[in-house]
Amino acid sequence: MIKNSFIYFIIIYIVISLTIYLNILPKGIFGVIPILMLLGYTFEFLGNSFSFIKTFLGGGPVITIFFSALMVHYHILPQYVIDEIQYVIKDYGLLDIYIAALISGSILGMDSFLLKKTYFKYLLIILGAILFSILFTILGAYLLNFNIFHAIFYITLPILSGGIGSGAIPLSKIFSTVITEHPINTLLLITPAIVLGNFLSIIFSGFLRKFSKKYSFFSGHGKIYKKQNFPILPPPNINHINYKDFGIGLTISIIVFFIGLVFSQFIPLHSYVFMILTILLIKIFNIFPKHYEICANSWYHFVMKNFTTATLAGLGMTYVNISSILNILSFEYLSLIFISVFGALIGASLFSYFCNFYILEGAITGGLCMSNFADVAVLNSANLIELMPYAQISTRIGGSFIIIIASIFSEFLLYTF
Repeated sequence: MIKNSFIYFIIIYIVISLTIYLNILPKGIFGVIPILMLLGYTFEFLGNSFSFIKTFLGGGPVITIFFSALMVHYHILPQYVIDEIQYVIKDYGLLDIYIAALISGSILGMDSFLLKKTYFKYLLIILGAILFSILFTILGAYLLNFNIFHAIFYITLPILSGGIGSGAIPLSKIFSTVITEHPINTLLLITPAIVLGNFLSIIFSGFLRKFSKKYSFFSGHGKIYKKQNFPILPPPNINHINYKDFGIGLTISIIVFFIGLVFSQFIPLHSYVFMILTILLIKIFNIFPKHYEICANSWYHFVMKNFTTATLAGLGMTYVNISSILNILSFEYLSLIFISVFGALIGASLFSYFCNFYILEGAITGGLCMSNFADVAVLNSANLIELMPYAQISTRIGGSFIIIIASIFSEFLLYTF
């Protein structure tokens, strides 16, 4: 069976390679998806095949993102293919489809009682992660003789801001109004910190999974709240799925995405924030029939199982610029990235303990899930993908906190030079 699968895999590789190098690859999502799925599955297999990489370096998710970025850096694929992939990820909306499915399906798959019980306590965990990350950064910058304000504004806040699109871009615009620098130049300064911070989060997540196997009392084994007596996101029974359910789930995710877009036109926050708030209200007040919730949850599982590795490959090719990372590297810079992420991890762990959450699950979702760029990879690395609702709250609501903090204290940017 494995031998036959390998033969089919080689045939698919040959067909796609011929399509690429004969310059007849279809444009748009139809041509890009097969390439991303093939590369994603290949890199995931490689990352999970070596125990050291799987245990200490984040396994498949990290390898998928990093190797995909290297393919762009070394021009292994023709430029027209890279351009098409980046267009589909950024402009065509493939990432939006994926995120919309994750947000709507994962939250609607939660128990409404658990959501009501834990939401405000979980916000405290996010704030604890932000607070400790900033405090650790201040201490680290002082010990390393590094400009404290530069460390906070160009390293810590970007890492915690919610990713490239919803974090780095708004931050670069805020910063440019104070230091009279073009937003693109500011974006180039803060993007490496986000990328490296997310890589480190994935590695920490894989290490914590290994740690939890030895010290199981830190972990809820997929449960996040200590008074929770049921799983957060039971997978749908595939034997009872009506295929029309996928269509209903897709429609729900798109409509909620549209609602987020509408609100973002009037209130200057990312549309994902309003998506989350909308779907939270729908779930808390039981607005949808149970069948619709099951449909959204089924669509979420379908997308997650089939397109996660493809999405990670696309993200690596689109958002990870190897050259910009290499140009800015220094011992102090890398140390402060480590300190920022570690501070968030410690803060989330402590607040999880005091808020009656399991430390492992609270630390990973509240402290390490900092952007859509890496949330899926972080949770996959820890085998906690069912906690996606909390990861998305961390990314979107926590990211909004960071944008607000940056706006209020932006005048301190004048002290970063």
